[in-house]
Amino acid sequence: MSNRLAQFLSYLLHPAIIPTLGSLLVLTTIPEHVTEQQIWYISAFVLLSTYFMPAIVSVVMRRLGIISSLHMKDPKDRKYPFLVSIAFFLITANRLSGEEVPEEIIRLLLASAGTILLFYALLRVTKLSVHLAGIGGLTAVAIYLSHNYQVMMLEVIALLILLSGLLGTARLTLRAHTPMQVWVGYACGFGFTYLALFF
Repeated sequence: MSNRLAQFLSYLLHPAIIPTLGSLLVLTTIPEHVTEQQIWYISAFVLLSTYFMPAIVSVVMRRLGIISSLHMKDPKDRKYPFLVSIAFFLITANRLSGEEVPEEIIRLLLASAGTILLFYALLRVTKLSVHLAGIGGLTAVAIYLSHNYQVMMLEVIALLILLSGLLGTARLTLRAHTPMQVWVGYACGFGFTYLALFF
């Protein structure tokens, strides 16, 4: 895989976009009646609060010299952005829990926060792949929806597994992680989300 393609896949499947994609997947799959207006509102709110807001804070931290790079190759650069993401994920989950929002979305946000908290705790030991944790979590959402609502989603699940493999290859091509960090990152993202949804 070329570095250019690896970079493209890393940007396209950035972990910060996963809560929004997961929310859309839930909203368009569950049999409950969800209006188009609700889909737009919930998705836009999740996108703003879990993608744009943390991104803006990260840019500000870069400008202030708190982190040395937005790519966060140095584990030290991940510390504060991780804490910011956790805070926004929890705030978003709390805000949406008071509205008519599918429980799966709340659980996805909490699972994402829990995964990042684990990665934060392990920063001094290893730099697990947040990219693979994200796509792993999204795969768990698809499997849960298919099983719980008896919806045929074989194509979606197969696509997500394929993208997981491509993304893992991309992260290795860019030398962002070791194979172990990729595999464990994926397992954590999938496992946390799976447990949060099923139990």
